Amino acid sequence: MIIIEVILFLPIKTTFFYYCHPYLNPKIGSRVYVPFKNKKLIGIISKIYFKKDKKTNYNIKYIIKILDTKYAISNKIINLLHWTAKYYHCPIGILTFNILPKLYNKKKILIFIGK
Repeated sequence: MIIIEVILFLPIKTTFFYYCHPYLNPKIGSRVYVPFKNKKLIGIISKIYFKKDKKTNYNIKYIIKILDTKYAISNKIINLLHWTAKYYHCPIGILTFNILPKLYNKKKILIFIGK
């Protein structure tokens, strides 16, 4: 079982944990579509944990979808975001939302190739 840590674009100082099926092949830095309370939000995978059993003391939900086949941002930038949030006592979700382009918060991104 794979548990992923997700940075959500919210004014909250913590990250959130979700289950991910192994066949989805999650990568650190990929955007994911996750349930949060009664909404669905876009977040970025911050860390990946592998567990042998599904048993936990918490009620963890499953992600809905991985939006990127490759990582959207590099591991170095994610580490920099964590360090900056800790150093400046800033919510990591707000920091991530302000640093990254607005397109990262969209579910679909159009890419034009050619003329």
